[in-house]
Amino acid sequence: MAYTLIHFVLTILTVLVLILDILSIWEVIFKADGRSSLNKAFWVLLIFFFPYVGLFLYLIFSRRRDYNTLDSPCLP
Repeated sequence: MAYTLIHFVLTILTVLVLILDILSIWEVIFKADGRSSLNKAFWVLLIFFFPYVGLFLYLIFSRRRDYNTLDSPCLP
């Protein structure tokens, strides 16, 4: 029974990381208007080939607030 519980938890974590990877790649490609193409390609390849490490590095070092123009509030 313990093996089944461990397997279930690891499966849930893997699916969660997969969903976060897809959302991160979507954000890099479609929402980051100020990034260069080389910068976008770097982040997409890093997240794609190294899902856990790439996602962690993207969330920590990507400066998402500087490039995410669609979620910016409209201030007068």
